[in-house]
Amino acid sequence: KVLNVGDTWENITKADKKLGTVSATAKFKVEKAEKIGSFDTLCISYDFKESEGSDPAGSTGKVWINTADGSMVKLVGEWKNAPLPGAPGPISAKVTIDRI
Repeated sequence: KVLNVGDTWENITKADKKLGTVSATAKFKVEKAEKIGSFDTLCISYDFKESEGSDPAGSTGKVWINTADGSMVKLVGEWKNAPLPGAPGPISAKVTIDRI
């Protein structure tokens, strides 16, 4: 589907015991079209929250998506209780990713 500034959508994921995942909801909104370096992008805000578990994970922020191929160009966000492999427990962090 072609996205336009102001469009919103939601993704609800149900728990899957086989995969070890919990229920979660992610909400998205197209904030603006923006040029990042040589890329034409859409800036999309997101709000992700797990709805169960002892330490529910969550993340909020913005991601810039290349309109030509759908690849990520930039991400700025915050993670709360992120389950990272090899970490001693859930991790909370501010995250910035820039494509170079």
